[in-house]
Amino acid sequence: MQVSNPAHFSITINPNKREVMSIMARNYNKVIIIGKVESEIILRQTTNKTPVTNFTVTTSNKWIDKNGETKEYKKWHHIVCWGKVAEQVVNLFIPGDDVLIEGSISYRSYEKDNRRLKVAEIKATNVSKWEGSFNKIILVGNVGNELALRKTTNNISVTNFSLSTIERWKDKSGEIKSHKKWHKTVCWGKIAENAVASINSGALVLVEGSISYRTYVNKEGIKNNHIAEVKTSQLTKWANALEDYKKDSKVESKETS
Repeated sequence: MQVSNPAHFSITINPNKREVMSIMARNYNKVIIIGKVESEIILRQTTNKTPVTNFTVTTSNKWIDKNGETKEYKKWHHIVCWGKVAEQVVNLFIPGDDVLIEGSISYRSYEKDNRRLKVAEIKATNVSKWEGSFNKIILVGNVGNELALRKTTNNISVTNFSLSTIERWKDKSGEIKSHKKWHKTVCWGKIAENAVASINSGALVLVEGSISYRTYVNKEGIKNNHIAEVKTSQLTKWANALEDYKKDSKVESKETS
């Protein structure tokens, strides 16, 4: 994994690199965001005296429309920090600061006005001072449904699928616990067409893209303004990449022996 300088921030994933393979063998959930703090950062404590704080960060996309006019679209991300990270963030950052946030994406439900709503949160493991705007998510997991190709009114190809990743940890008694997270994923254009032709339900894939949010109204007519969706920029069948890596490793071993 390579991160370039701040002026040209990018991440390159090479399935044949040993350091990437050690991180991303079967399951991976990584979010990197550079954006602006938009809310006050206030420290709280849980009933177990664990420090926690929540705040919002915006990233922006800029483009030029058909009339040559510059357009901008802001995306609002909910951030949660725990423990020492929370304590440091409260002391270091204020609204208006540009920050780099590394972490993973999670989902939770809450009650409001007798309605059950869902929200996507980025659990930050590192927050640091930065400049600019960047929105990147990398997931390795299993596809949860068969893919079907659709066309928009502008005849653009699109497909959606769910992707599962698993979070594992040890509880206080040393017992291993796990929690499966489901991520909504969308592919457009050629990526959608290639995905439908080559990816089946259950396949292990690597997804690179950005996080978007949209409004959703369920069957009961309840409106949720913060449904997270991964807009895919690259889709790789990860099992194939693992096999290729093993083959390359065997060749390297023979050449050096």
